[in-house]
Amino acid sequence: MDRFNNLRERLRKEKLDAVLITKMVNIQYLTGFTGDIANLIVTGSTAYFITDSIYITQARDEVKGCKIIESKGMIKAIANVVAQEKIKRFGYECSMMLHKDLGGYKKILKSVELIGTSGLVEEIRMIKDVEEIALIKKATEIAEFALYKTLNFFYDGVSEKDIAIELEYRLKKGGAEAIAFPTIIASGYRGALPHGSASDKHIKKGELVVIDFGCIYKGYCSDLTRTISLGIIDRRLKSAYKVVYEAQQAAINEIKSGVKLSAIDKKARNLLKKHKLDRNFTHGTGHGLGREVHEMPRVSFKSDATAKPGMVFTIEPGVYFPGDYGIRIENVAVVTENGFEILGKDQKTLVQI
Repeated sequence: MDRFNNLRERLRKEKLDAVLITKMVNIQYLTGFTGDIANLIVTGSTAYFITDSIYITQARDEVKGCKIIESKGMIKAIANVVAQEKIKRFGYECSMMLHKDLGGYKKILKSVELIGTSGLVEEIRMIKDVEEIALIKKATEIAEFALYKTLNFFYDGVSEKDIAIELEYRLKKGGAEAIAFPTIIASGYRGALPHGSASDKHIKKGELVVIDFGCIYKGYCSDLTRTISLGIIDRRLKSAYKVVYEAQQAAINEIKSGVKLSAIDKKARNLLKKHKLDRNFTHGTGHGLGREVHEMPRVSFKSDATAKPGMVFTIEPGVYFPGDYGIRIENVAVVTENGFEILGKDQKTLVQI
């Protein structure tokens, strides 16, 4: 399998005999497993999938490219593989290893050098294949249709929570396995909260509503943000929306293989600066999207990454005025050999309910 081969190439570069994968999303990515209890050891030639009796039947049905081991004691099973493979330099995922667990491994693997790693699988996951891109696109289409249906439930006085409940119902009704993250419905002054999860606040006429939502489809996420208005809004808000949209388009049009992701961020930021709104843009322009809502790479002024074909990330500039309003527009882009493709539809004009 290409994913295992890519990981083995990383092991060779890091001069590791093997690596222990404990982050479930990475295990699922490498093996096709959909359960949530497993450890994975990948050596230069073999992958060992270790799980307990609860998931053993499921593992035998789903897991590809691995020797499957049933065990009641994970550490003991791992130690047996290490001994069998005569592993000396053994990597592990730093972000997933608790200090007490690491101590347990050191006690049982006394002659093994344990080496913390970071991003071995995550960096491979940055480049999506055709199937992965198709699944993200499907998750995006489910989300878009769910919002289209939910727009019928907006009225003066409806609560943010009621809209969130209806939207999440529509996501699952449309084929989603689950929501990708807590749905954000932030109206009026609450729109200035970039992560303003749905509250008991009632939406009023003349307010902007920031809707940030997504779903999971066959293990892959969508993430969209739409800003709409309930009734007629004043010219000041319409003008700000137009500028944010132009900033998003400026960033999107900068996407191509070989361009620095910081340059994409700069395009959005410079457009907002032209209209004296850059100080109200308080986060990065985008983030990677795939099996996780937020994954590598980051599209920000701090990023040193370069766009490569197969990368999938969001473009989501926004402006926030505490106590007044907020606007954010988010789409998902995939880098292609000749430029980019937007997965889903564009929101060129402000939707008025």
